[in-house]
Amino acid sequence: MTAIAVHRLELLVAALCSFFLADAACAELSDEKPRRRFYASVGTGLEFVRGDYGDVDADGDKLYTNSASVPVFARIEWEPITFRIRVPFLLVDGSDQIFGGNDGTEPGADGASGRRTDYGLGDVTTSLTWTYYPPPTLPAVPTIDLGVRVKIPTAMNGLGTDTTDVTPQVEVSKAIGRVSIYGGTGYRFRNDDQFDDTWLAFVGASIRIVEAVSLGVGYDFRQSSTTFSDDAHEVSAYLTIRSGAHWRITPEAIFGLSDGSPDYGGALTLSYQF
Repeated sequence: MTAIAVHRLELLVAALCSFFLADAACAELSDEKPRRRFYASVGTGLEFVRGDYGDVDADGDKLYTNSASVPVFARIEWEPITFRIRVPFLLVDGSDQIFGGNDGTEPGADGASGRRTDYGLGDVTTSLTWTYYPPPTLPAVPTIDLGVRVKIPTAMNGLGTDTTDVTPQVEVSKAIGRVSIYGGTGYRFRNDDQFDDTWLAFVGASIRIVEAVSLGVGYDFRQSSTTFSDDAHEVSAYLTIRSGAHWRITPEAIFGLSDGSPDYGGALTLSYQF
């Protein structure tokens, strides 16, 4: 067998290993250090957004809505499968046509809005993701995530949409030295005639400033689910600060670019990886 044929066979074996075999088995064939197989993390935080979302009151004045959330979340990863769950506790003060939640706002009706203040449990969100990790022999190939997210209608006091929404999505990411870039898209299926099924998309990049600190920026798009509101366009900037081997702190700033998004907001999350 020629040297070229041998090299092609090695590439084929590496690709098949990455798709179908455990990382440890691939490592034995490629002499690479085995990838760590299991991760688990938990966390919480505080999130706040404010905006008028194009809403007006009976006098025709802008009606601003303030939304605060304290999420509790967990992630379990047994490569290449990752399961996530997020449980938010919400406080919403503002328009009675704006539903809280962790997938953006949802306008409920056209016309003038009333005012309300409600708090309680929001909609629980779960997701399951399969990740393709390219082998070192294919350095130009990105990491690919194929996942599905399910929103469960657990919200109290009208803080959710009372529907089970299913969102399949794909994300592609690539690390190039200290810089990482990502992008993805998805389609949200809603089991409610009041809301349309919608597209979403996102892109972003981060750079590792020092070993324990990364700076990132992102852009998010969500198609409007009704004819009464605009599509959502948002940009965000965040820091990821790692403290030791386990703790991670992430402050984030959010800026809306349309009436379908909050005018501005911020978040601070704290997570611990076992």
